[in-house]
Amino acid sequence: MTVQPLLIGFRDLAGLANAAMSAMDFRFLFDERRQVFHIGYNVNTERLDPSYYDLLASEARIASLIAIAKGDAPQSHWQHLGRPVTKVNGKQVLLSWNGTMFEYLMPTLFTKNYLGTFLSDSCYAALEAQMHYGQKKQVPGASPNQVILPSMSI
Repeated sequence: MTVQPLLIGFRDLAGLANAAMSAMDFRFLFDERRQVFHIGYNVNTERLDPSYYDLLASEARIASLIAIAKGDAPQSHWQHLGRPVTKVNGKQVLLSWNGTMFEYLMPTLFTKNYLGTFLSDSCYAALEAQMHYGQKKQVPGASPNQVILPSMSI
């Protein structure tokens, strides 16, 4: 079997993903005063959601990076992403929305993880805490998204 059809399929998929990303306009959701994004828009009430997509230690940073790269948000927006901190197992950790591994680790599928940074250290500390919690509760084969740490919830 040749890999050529697979490569063509991946190129086509990459092209579709690039077209979809290029067509997105994040400016509509950007709150100029708070310098962060609304979570969404309610078409029934024709209003922006009153909540914000604003935590650095979550998947929100992917939308932020894309919006900044496209020019839909200023670079200074990055500094407005929330960085609440807690202690988990004696380590300071950036909080995500509710402490799931999805929120901490999904962005690292698309961005480089810089070891030794507070963001990277927070991801590893959250992973360790999740593993410890799963072992403590004897959770066999649970999805990382199913194990939520109450101590890491906002």
